[in-house]
Amino acid sequence: MKKWFTIVCLSSYSLFCQATPQQLLSTIKAVTVYTDRAVVTRYGEIELSAGEHELVFENLPVQLDNNSLQVTASASSAATILDVNSVQARLKSNTNERLQKLDQQRAELKKQLANLQDQQLVITNQLTFIHDIQTSATAINDKIKRPTGEQLQQILNLTSGSMQTLLADQRKLNSQQQLLNQQLNILNQQYLPLDKERHLQVKHVSVRVLMAKAGKLKLNLNYLIFGASWSPLYDVRLNSQQQQLSLSYKANVVQQTGEDWQHVKLTLSTARPALGGNAPTLGNWHLAIANNETAPLLEAKADYDSAAENSAKMMSSPSANLYKPTARQVVNINTSMTSTSFNISQPTSLISGGSKQQVTIAVIDHLKADLVYKIIPRLQPTAYLQADMNNNSDYPLLAGNLAIFMDGHFIATSQLKTTMPYESFKLDLGVDEAIAVTFKQLKRYTEKTGFTNSNERITYQYEITVQNNKIHPVKVQINDHIPVSQSDNIKVKLLSPTHIQPDKQGKLTWQNTLSPAEKQLIPINFSVEYPARIRVKGLQKGTYQ
Repeated sequence: MKKWFTIVCLSSYSLFCQATPQQLLSTIKAVTVYTDRAVVTRYGEIELSAGEHELVFENLPVQLDNNSLQVTASASSAATILDVNSVQARLKSNTNERLQKLDQQRAELKKQLANLQDQQLVITNQLTFIHDIQTSATAINDKIKRPTGEQLQQILNLTSGSMQTLLADQRKLNSQQQLLNQQLNILNQQYLPLDKERHLQVKHVSVRVLMAKAGKLKLNLNYLIFGASWSPLYDVRLNSQQQQLSLSYKANVVQQTGEDWQHVKLTLSTARPALGGNAPTLGNWHLAIANNETAPLLEAKADYDSAAENSAKMMSSPSANLYKPTARQVVNINTSMTSTSFNISQPTSLISGGSKQQVTIAVIDHLKADLVYKIIPRLQPTAYLQADMNNNSDYPLLAGNLAIFMDGHFIATSQLKTTMPYESFKLDLGVDEAIAVTFKQLKRYTEKTGFTNSNERITYQYEITVQNNKIHPVKVQINDHIPVSQSDNIKVKLLSPTHIQPDKQGKLTWQNTLSPAEKQLIPINFSVEYPARIRVKGLQKGTYQ
């Protein structure tokens, strides 16, 4: 009978009694950071008896996404996750105890300060009394007999000793007050954040689990949280002699999630979960007469087709023929169909609310670069170094800031556009003062033409000089333009250079290689002829647009 009663009670307990919630101590083991959020993995383990239990991950950030909660479990025997739930509550901590202790300490300091102020008041009154005695002794009054010199000396001896003692005591009290005020300020600085903390909201995540047998249970809790991000950062180091680049691929990681990450396994992902998983839907595209306005959408489509064609050409090229750089891998890289993840090999610590921390992803050495100095003398008599290259690595290079170093010296900052693996890209490497450039107008003269001098012709003569002051050859690309006629009555003719033809926009482009110390002179001469009776727009003051 007794045995049967025990069985009934146990059965009733398992059916109707809920397990008492118990706190599960956990630590953050891994964090995956995206460009605008992070996924945190907490780990905890506990010894449990057979039956149902409710385990609570306490004091998690209030901004965690409830829909992202995911729990995985492993145990020495069969274990089943019954339910995962999240509730919002005030922060559970020993804040109130610490506040009470600080309140007691502050009250004691304020009491000591009040006692010192009382002593200061007594000293002030005594000094005032002595001052009154000295004043009355020397005051001129017909009703009071003036004291003799001996009496004045006695009064002076009596009061001066008392004043010295009182002033010394006053200085001592001032020092004590200053020290107590400093201690009180320190306690106030400790008090304010704790007072704010006791009003903070947090979330408690409870996990109900059923253990088939007693044993150790290991839990991993994953949740998504905002307030974390990472952005790429690059250092480019150029060896101008060998015309090779070394690219340091780094990441600026920052987190303000409300919880500290201490010695975690950090992963940086290029995935963009904010975009969602569904592709957008195209709307209708209508055309209508719009008062001679152009249709920019058609132009945009043409640009897209051109970009798609270039991309197709690039992807069709066999990668085996491309120059392969050497990548000093600092992280493990995982590439999926839609994103790339960089797994930082060393444990990383990031304090919530802290400043950015740099993490090195990879260093790509011996990137082959085709270096060209781009020069547009008419706009700026300066040589801009540009590198044409391919990202012949497995790393997608996201858009980010770029610090440029040439032969060990900092040159400039720039921007790197997003570049996928095996995609060609350009790097603007800044100005090189060793390439001297000049641009000047030599002549501009007008003359009459035609049998009846019915036409006018203006001839322009310009001169560009480029000099290589380096000790090795350099490749330069010079760009200029001449006017483009939009009327059959206006004739534009390029006189020199004769080996280059302008494109439809009138742009002139030519490349050349300059030997060390070589100076090249490039004349640009052209004429504009038109009927004398018309006025040509764009030739005002001898210049053209």
